[in-house]
Amino acid sequence: MDDLFAKVTPCASCGQPVRWITTSRGNPSPIDPKAHKMLVLRPGTEIADVVDAYISHFSTCPTGHQHGRVK
Repeated sequence: MDDLFAKVTPCASCGQPVRWITTSRGNPSPIDPKAHKMLVLRPGTEIADVVDAYISHFSTCPTGHQHGRVK
């Protein structure tokens, strides 16, 4: 795993642990540290894959709406 996934810090608002990733635009973004299993269906087929997915901490933090940017 890369170094960003190794860095776990408490959320400044709720105190829950978060991991930090870098977005495609180069911005840091908090995610919940525990991966969730997600079923991904391939369009036009009956093939499905199970993958690990990480959830943005903005969507699980009780005060996350105060931190996200509105565009």
